[in-house]
Amino acid sequence: MAEYPDDIMQCLSAVGRNIFIYRQRKGMTMQELGEDVGVDRSAVSRFEAGSNVTLVTLIRIATALDVTLIDLVNSEMKVSDIELEKQNYKNSIQGRAVEAAREELDDVKQMNKMVAYAKAATIREKQLEEKSRDWELYKIQEKKKDKLMEIERLKKIKELE
Repeated sequence: MAEYPDDIMQCLSAVGRNIFIYRQRKGMTMQELGEDVGVDRSAVSRFEAGSNVTLVTLIRIATALDVTLIDLVNSEMKVSDIELEKQNYKNSIQGRAVEAAREELDDVKQMNKMVAYAKAATIREKQLEEKSRDWELYKIQEKKKDKLMEIERLKKIKELE
């Protein structure tokens, strides 16, 4: 990162803290905010850490978070305010609901994995059964061919006698 005067660094740090606060308040993950803004999750992480961010990106972030640009650049919010926001979010019904939904989503994903495994195991079992039947049919057909060849051989021997 380029060297900036302390006041600019403090402003970037405040912007980063505000992005974090409003993202948490909205119940968004870094990935979700990044998708809304058109950047990846690591870029959102850098912005929240106080990395340089363009004005266009700030406007997109403000829009995604349903706040004004002024809200994002407000340097008056103190660390204690941030901690209060975090606590309020965690204690809020929305925060608990989001957390519960994420846990349920994890459970659903786990169940989907188990269902997919069961389907794959069933398909594999059917394939093995089909392979076994095909092998049995092949052996029967080979025996029939051998018998036909033996009959033909015996006919030739009779003809030659």
